[in-house]
Amino acid sequence: MITDNDKSLFFKAVKDVTPLKKSNIHTTHTHKNKTPQQVSAAIYHATHHTSTPIEPGIAQYVEGEAIIKYARGNFANTQAYANLKKGLINPEQTIDLHNYTLLEAQHTLTQFFAQSKLPYCIRIVHGKGLHSTNGHALLKSFVAEFLHNHPSVLAYHSCASKHGGTGAVLVITKS
Repeated sequence: MITDNDKSLFFKAVKDVTPLKKSNIHTTHTHKNKTPQQVSAAIYHATHHTSTPIEPGIAQYVEGEAIIKYARGNFANTQAYANLKKGLINPEQTIDLHNYTLLEAQHTLTQFFAQSKLPYCIRIVHGKGLHSTNGHALLKSFVAEFLHNHPSVLAYHSCASKHGGTGAVLVITKS
């Protein structure tokens, strides 16, 4: 039960707070009945914090069971990438994004990748979207887009089953 004293203290604490303008509020965790293009637009919107119109198709929607993979430049031809695909590289660190909103995931990954010394191999657990609205793999789609565009990432590939299968991704960084 909230007492009158609690209410008074609360109103005193927030008296100088300015409400956010409606255009600065971005909701990214509800995507009921959205098409993959609309979900892609929401991911783009969440990662770019813009109030300008969203261009559809910037971020690519990824299915929950799909393998996500990428190698920068000639890294695809290296033994390290072959080992990554086979699951022969053990991650030095794991980031679990289960139950995160897109903005929370972006914040977590941005902070992690801002480190001056990154681990060589990271596992990011994003899930398959099985518990998301309409089963859309929003976090997986966001993670793939984030990693593809990050300059510290040399390569990534969905994990072997022993590391989480298509619900997680192994990442090799420029350590």
